[in-house]
Amino acid sequence: MVVVDNGSHDGSVAFLTRHYPEIRLIVNRKNRGVAPARNQALQACSGRYLLILDVDTEVSPGAIDRMVAFMDAHSQIGLLGPRLVDASGNLQHTCRTFHHLLIPLFRRLAFLPPVRRSRVLKKFQMEDWDHLTPRVVDQVIGACQMVRREAFQQVGLLDSRMFYGWEDTDYCVRMRRAGYQVVYYPDATIVHHEQRVTRRRLLTRLTFEHLKAMGLFFWKYPAGLWGRYL
Repeated sequence: MVVVDNGSHDGSVAFLTRHYPEIRLIVNRKNRGVAPARNQALQACSGRYLLILDVDTEVSPGAIDRMVAFMDAHSQIGLLGPRLVDASGNLQHTCRTFHHLLIPLFRRLAFLPPVRRSRVLKKFQMEDWDHLTPRVVDQVIGACQMVRREAFQQVGLLDSRMFYGWEDTDYCVRMRRAGYQVVYYPDATIVHHEQRVTRRRLLTRLTFEHLKAMGLFFWKYPAGLWGRYL
């Protein structure tokens, strides 16, 4: 297991060193951003599957084993995302269609009931489906993604220019363009204590970095403004 500490100041490094000496710990003096830190971990891993797992997650018993077994049985899958739930067990809509121009705006205004119930967001979050069976999707969020080694070798690292946000969507686009499937797998469950930092505080550095990453994303995929990626 590889853990990247991204410039924390809460005693995490000392805790991990004391209680989990067997892990490989990479310590950054400052916050290098999501994609650069994840790339450090990906480069340090050696298994046939690479598992990206956020700090705000809890792995349910057997979840990783089931993900590995499913990918072993389906060689066309390049990236697999499990079922994510909140602390109360409620489903989080974490497999989605690809973005288009209206999606970021509608997500920012989702506190308004008419926007939250709009067809635009319902389609984006695939709410017309019960999320009970495995399915090929456009994207799964980066809180938990299992990546096949061969796919990683072909697609490469995450885009390190994306400090916060959009790196997971970008990676799913690249995975799909490389000919691999992105699959949502509900038989493995991960508890996700979603932090939603940029929604709690609007005018912060992370907000700026998130907008910067979004601009880079649509600069890379200009046809994505109209939902065309493949």
